Amino acid sequence: MAPIIGPMTSPDAPDPSLVLWFRQDVRRAVRAAWLRAFVFVFLAMAFLTAPLSAWESPTALQVVGWIFGGACLVTGPIYLMVRLQRILAPDIYLAVHRGGVSWHDEADNRFVAWDQIREVRAREGSAGIVLELDGQEDLVVAEAFVDVTSAELAELLTELLQKALLGLPVRPRSWPR
Repeated sequence: MAPIIGPMTSPDAPDPSLVLWFRQDVRRAVRAAWLRAFVFVFLAMAFLTAPLSAWESPTALQVVGWIFGGACLVTGPIYLMVRLQRILAPDIYLAVHRGGVSWHDEADNRFVAWDQIREVRAREGSAGIVLELDGQEDLVVAEAFVDVTSAELAELLTELLQKALLGLPVRPRSWPR
């Protein structure tokens, strides 16, 4: 029998220096996918039952209704599964460590130490934050995160940056809410 690998011995165990972790907010896209799938299923019900409710509908109309209804009935759940897979597949997150900030998306995996960050601010007019760096190109995170606004996240990261630069423990004062 193979040994059981638990969270303490797993090679993929979480980093002990991890302080906070924020994931991408995909709730709006998930709701839109569910709504579209519901529309397909509703159309399937309408196409499948409409010829039956007519007093004397021609057989050709019934067959066309059943074909369209069946197509919509099959398309709705398949569309939902494919769309949810595309929405949930990207591994996009912002992690706050004792040593700095880690940003991971499909195109970029970047760690920035606290002493390299000059300022953290919310992006003007859109979701996301900007980490202004010393001697490097600024790190622009153009994502909305779950349960935190861009302004709150920028304020929280600024607080943690100040603590790290003063040599204090990097822990948020009142997070999570």
